[in-house]
Formats: sequence, structure tokens, C-alpha cells
Amino acid sequence: MSKKIIELADKLKSKIYSDYNAGKHTWFRTGGNAKIFAIVEDNLELEIILNEINNENFYIIGSGSNLLIRDNGYNGTLIKLGKGFNTININDNKLEVGASILDINLSNYALRQNIEGFEFYSGIPGSIGGAVKMNAGCYGSETVDVINSIEICDNFGQRKIITKDKLNLKYRSSEINNTDIENLGKSIVEKVYAKFNVKLEWEVKIIGE
Repeated sequence: MSKKIIELADKLKSKIYSDYNAGKHTWFRTGGNAKIFAIVEDNLELEIILNEINNENFYIIGSGSNLLIRDNGYNGTLIKLGKGFNTININDNKLEVGASILDINLSNYALRQNIEGFEFYSGIPGSIGGAVKMNAGCYGSETVDVINSIEICDNFGQRKIITKDKLNLKYRSSEINNTDIENLGKSIVEKVYAKFNVKLEWEVKIIGE
């Protein structure tokens, strides 16, 4: 399996390494090597890589903010989503957020666009994909409060849209990898669709000047 994935490196824009020091991609900057480490360019190449991995061990590391890698490393493929997953768009009154967008960057984007409801992400480390998986929240708000659905890619490279009611988002947990949900299997969040409200702007006039 590992040999086949390494051979893909010459055919894809994704960066694929063997026996790679994965610890440097975590916030703690410690840990052992991964058998395979892949920085995936976009969703099409993610599908290709997952098809090659099939049922072998893989793990998505996100931004590495809540992750410790064992000193003896990881016997499988660690996946980090690249620039193709680092986009935010507004479409049909919904935010489309790539899974590798940092939570604080989503919060700042909403602020610039005069969108309310995403302020709490400014206090959460990590990326939006991880925020969905653990239903991240603070200051009285949670991810479940703002999302409508997610786009996932399962371990066979199949892509699906899953509405939030099927994710069973609870306190710091979800059922993204529950095989009873639309036969998901082990899945990677690629994109998050979020509802939003535009802040009302008030004009203040001082009378008598």
C-alpha cells in the first residue's frame, strides 16, 4: 500500500512523504514519524489517495492543535488538507467553508462580512473540520448552532452531503464516523455549510449639536 501511495507523488500536486516527521505539524512540535504523510491539494486528489489507501490505517490531523503523536510514530497514512480546502465563499445565503480553514480565520471573515454568530470561534484553536467533528464551542455557543450540513469523503473516496440532524452533535462529540449513518464508514470532512445572519447596523445621530 505505502509503495503505491508514494508512486502517486509524481502524478499529483499533493505532497506525499514516507517515514516523515509528523510531529512538526502539531502545535506541541513533538512525536514520532508517520509511515506516510500526505498534504492533499484538493478534493479530487483526496479521492484518489483514499481509493489507494482503501481500508488501511489513516488519520486526518487538521491543524494539529489538539493532537499528540506517539514517539514510536503512526503505522499508517496521516492526511493534512492543503490549500484546496482553505476557502470561504458565500453562496445562496450560506457560508461554504473549507475544512482546513482555521476557526479564528472563519470568525474574522464573518466579522469583515458583517455576519453574526461566529464570534465564538475566535476563542477556539484548530480548524473548522475538527470543530464539526467535536462540536467545538465556547462562550455559550457551539458548532451545532451555526452549521446546516457538511460534505464528506469516506474511506472509499465517495463524497456525500450529510445534514446536521444525522450527525448527532452533542457536547464535544459527533457521529461522523458512525457506519450506521448513510454507511459513512471512516470519513473526512471536506466542507461545511453554515447558516448566517447579517448584523443590523444602527446609525447614531446626536441631536442638538
